[in-house]
Amino acid sequence: MTALIRQTPQEPLPESGDYREAPNNLEAEQALLGAILVNNEALDRVSSFLKPDHFFDPLHGRIFESAAKLIMGGKRATPITLKTFFQSDPEVGDLTVPQYLGRLAALIMGAALLFMSLPALNLVNLNLSRMLERASEIGVRRAFGATAGSLILQLLIENLLIVSAGGVLALGCTQLILDGIARSGLLQNASFHLNLRVFGLALVLVVVFSVLSGILPAWRTARLHPVHALKGNQR
Repeated sequence: MTALIRQTPQEPLPESGDYREAPNNLEAEQALLGAILVNNEALDRVSSFLKPDHFFDPLHGRIFESAAKLIMGGKRATPITLKTFFQSDPEVGDLTVPQYLGRLAALIMGAALLFMSLPALNLVNLNLSRMLERASEIGVRRAFGATAGSLILQLLIENLLIVSAGGVLALGCTQLILDGIARSGLLQNASFHLNLRVFGLALVLVVVFSVLSGILPAWRTARLHPVHALKGNQR
């Protein structure tokens, strides 16, 4: 988010005495606002203690305040619904404020996709190794007339079942961890609960990535010549 950091006007330096800028983290402010725009329920986690004037950047404080008003009123706070509040505001660098709002949300979504794409790349390698280890089995099935399409479908379904089982296991583990943190009392006045909507969205993305990560290994495995596969030749 470094590219979105903007310079905020500073108070004139005093004629005497040392001048120290107040502690601030503009990237953290941008990340928080982006998270709220992507998932409005994130406001519930901070609304009890975070106020608009706590933001170092005045624009960020106004964005937070406007988003809170919409959410408290039962409406969705998105870059589109917030657009009307900032139509007459000056540009943020080379972006208008509505464009800046869209960039905040896009960066959060991009970071989430990047975070999920890295395990997906690892999954491609694991799937490829696992499927090539079954080259002999594939060769036998090809020799008995199995088509490449049927083999690809079978391998994709297997991959999907494995990922779905992992998702269900992750759901249970996540709930246990959240319950453990809540009961431990390590974080006072903190409330943790499982957001099923967010979890469902993440599970859908995981399933999509699992299908995408299984296509290349399944296609490569299904294309093995039966003779080469039976001999254990994985080229």
